Formats: sequence, structure tokens, C-alpha cells
Amino acid sequence: MGTSDSPSPTANGGSIATYQQTSVLYGTINHKITPDLTASLIGRWQYGTYYGGANDGVSQPWYSVGLNLSYRINMYLSVEAGDNYDYVGWTSALPGYRRNVTYLGISAVY
Repeated sequence: MGTSDSPSPTANGGSIATYQQTSVLYGTINHKITPDLTASLIGRWQYGTYYGGANDGVSQPWYSVGLNLSYRINMYLSVEAGDNYDYVGWTSALPGYRRNVTYLGISAVY
């Protein structure tokens, strides 16, 4: 079971989706380009069905793919950059969306 961002209250009683049963397939491939530079390719497929509320029994697919580069500056600092693309499928009862997220960050550990 998974969590849901679509509670979907009904107009006649206000019940909401009580849970979402979800199946997930996830994979990642990491490749060390140099001793300090690593590339990662990440893929995810998710299929969930809502139970309870207005969308009881409605299923929705979700696909995601991402590419990440990580560079270790030293044993305490590293920088990361990446891009993720998500697609949540439209259904007759639920809206879907597409989004692209690009990020850049720095990590410090001690």
C-alpha cells in the first residue's frame, strides 16, 4: 500500500480515499567515469489503485527517469547535478501531469 496525494472527497458524505495499493519497479545504473565523477541513470514505474472516496477503484500509472552526475571534491565535499522527468497518467477521473526537474546541489559531511 502507498500514500496518495489525491484524497478525492465525495460530495455526499465527505469520505476520502483511505489508501492506494501500489506496485513499483525501480532500477538504477551507476557508472564511475573517473575516481571522483559518477553518473547515475534511474528509472521507476509505479501503478496504483485508489480505495475509498470518489475515485474508488481508479488506477493511475506513473513513470520517472533521471540522470545524475556527482563529483567528489574531497572526502568532505561533493557537488551533484541532475535532471528528472516524471509522467503521471491521466484517467477519466484523475488529472495527470508531466514535470521536468533540474537541480544542482552541494553536500558536506564530517
